[in-house]
Amino acid sequence: GGTTSYYVSQTLRGCVGDRAEIKVRINTTPKPAVTTPVEYCQNTTASPLAAQGENLKWYREATATESQTNPFTPFTANVGTYSFYVTQTGSNKCESPKEEIKVRIKPLPSATISGDKAISLGQSAEVLVNFTGDGPWNYVLSNGLSGRTTQNPLRVQVSPQRTTTYLVTEVSNECGKGTPNGSAMVTVLIPTISTGNPTTASLCA
Repeated sequence: GGTTSYYVSQTLRGCVGDRAEIKVRINTTPKPAVTTPVEYCQNTTASPLAAQGENLKWYREATATESQTNPFTPFTANVGTYSFYVTQTGSNKCESPKEEIKVRIKPLPSATISGDKAISLGQSAEVLVNFTGDGPWNYVLSNGLSGRTTQNPLRVQVSPQRTTTYLVTEVSNECGKGTPNGSAMVTVLIPTISTGNPTTASLCA
């Protein structure tokens, strides 16, 4: 945008005349103001996209030429990041460049526990819980341990008295309850004493 000057002259019988100025003015319109990214949890109800500007036009792709005047409403069934574009047209009838609005559909969480180990009685073992989705996560394990964490993976120390299989019974985040997966079996090796059959010895007095 702005005004640029160009100059032209003519030559007649070997003589160059004075230069004449040609001013070229390029009118522009700024991009509309938007909030990006816009985030929704999977399968929630989304609102129409919004932008601040005048005579807005909405596009599905950056290179699209077909537009609509009504804003798009994001589809939240599929997890991922999607882009929409909007322009405004000023009083000078010039359409602005496209402004991108990113829409992120966040998944429900999952928690997968792992860490099969064998320990001696009295020792501790570490099991891992790997999360997906956005933290922080709330979790409940089958041994009753529960909490809220931002660590991923979560390392949990356990000290069972006998062989125990640990499960994640519940996992959730801001999007709701998710899916627990996997198991971790900690085998406890308990020491034993083996005794044979008693023997009888005969001795002379």
